[in-house]
Amino acid sequence: MMFAGYIVLCTGYIRFDTFHIVGYIALCTGYIRFDTFHIVGYIALCTGYIRFDTFHIVGYIALCTGYMRDT
Repeated sequence: MMFAGYIVLCTGYIRFDTFHIVGYIALCTGYIRFDTFHIVGYIALCTGYIRFDTFHIVGYIALCTGYMRDT
């Protein structure tokens, strides 16, 4: 999936095999699972769970009080 824009709020479950985002994830309090994740932008706030096998970020993660895990 190629996504140009942003995810404002995720309180549920997002699952992608390949995910490319040009923009940002503003708030994640739910569960995000990626096999391959490329972000050009930032993750502003993560209080939930993000899991990824391959992760590339051009930008930053502002605040993560949740759980980020690679395999």
